[in-house]
Amino acid sequence: MSTATIVTIYLSLTVIIVLLVIMLVHWRRFRYETDRLKAWQAVYGRTGGKVAIAVGIVALAVLVGAFAAATAGPP
Repeated sequence: MSTATIVTIYLSLTVIIVLLVIMLVHWRRFRYETDRLKAWQAVYGRTGGKVAIAVGIVALAVLVGAFAAATAGPP
């Protein structure tokens, strides 16, 4: 497994965990929201909620790709 793959895995995990921790810190702002987008917008702002969701989805896709590269690559 190459160093770039390891760094990519840890960076994408860090981005996902940071987004979730920020949401947990601001639990009181969105605990009564039933819509996920409105909950993210309550924490990150009107456009920031959409950006945060997009960043999270991209980080998840990068994480899955890095795991696939790590398992398919040479030892």
